[in-house]
Amino acid sequence: MRKRFILVLLVLFLLFVIGCSTEDALTGGSTVRTTEDVSTLMVTVEDENGKLLDGAEIYVNNVFKGKTNRYGSSQGTRTVVLTPEENEIRVEKEGYIPSRETSIIAQAGQIQAVTLMLEKKKTEYRLIVRDENGNEVDDAKVLLFSRKGTAPLETIFTNRDGIATFEKLPDGAYTFRINHEDYEKATLNEDINYAKNGKLKLAAVTLSTLPHLAVRVVDADDEPIARVEVALYSKESYNSPNSVPLTTEFTDTKGETNFQNVEIGEKYVVVLKKQNYLAKSVEKTLQKNDQSINVMMVWNID
Repeated sequence: MRKRFILVLLVLFLLFVIGCSTEDALTGGSTVRTTEDVSTLMVTVEDENGKLLDGAEIYVNNVFKGKTNRYGSSQGTRTVVLTPEENEIRVEKEGYIPSRETSIIAQAGQIQAVTLMLEKKKTEYRLIVRDENGNEVDDAKVLLFSRKGTAPLETIFTNRDGIATFEKLPDGAYTFRINHEDYEKATLNEDINYAKNGKLKLAAVTLSTLPHLAVRVVDADDEPIARVEVALYSKESYNSPNSVPLTTEFTDTKGETNFQNVEIGEKYVVVLKKQNYLAKSVEKTLQKNDQSINVMMVWNID
């Protein structure tokens, strides 16, 4: 009887040892985590305008955990399981700047939530404006439009180096309109693509000088004469009775004045008058490569 009792105790001991070994094999020798121990995190991903982004990659402690959902009420979200320790959350998506890592401490048995924002990769667009002689044009007005838009998105004036910089342009088709009072207007169409252009795209445009007639007046010693009355006539009207000038200007301290609103190929007559000087008239056919007159006036000794 005693031997049977000892045998039963031995069998029970062996069953206990086998049971513990089996549990260790199933759990890896660690404590089994129940539902109450698990912490989950719902990650929502948006762009800078608050639009939900599907297909964004979720990383927890640099381990890929899946992509945000594409359809339904869960669009732009992904639920992941957190580790018991501190978790570093990061999201990435093609065409966007990866987010900074966000630290989340797991709370056992809790469903946590976080919203992360991704900013689109954008291109800096730098436009250099020059004249026909290669000189930089400062204070040119550069207006940015979407290709199909009618209202400007942004307006910038060129600096002293002739440069206008648009710092962050998302991918798209744009139109640039360049204006300056001394030059003909120019239009430039550009397609911005970060994958193709990278962080910086350089461009240049050349402005053509508006037709003008520059007049410089000097005396016999080649010194500039200020306050000379300079009247501009068309050749046709000048030869008519009671002719009236198209416009009248006065020379500045450098002896210079400039007439706008003239046309290439037209014939003009410039009449110059100043007290104590002999009046003078000069005929000029305006050419694209010849838009200036140098006039010498002499004293009236009578």
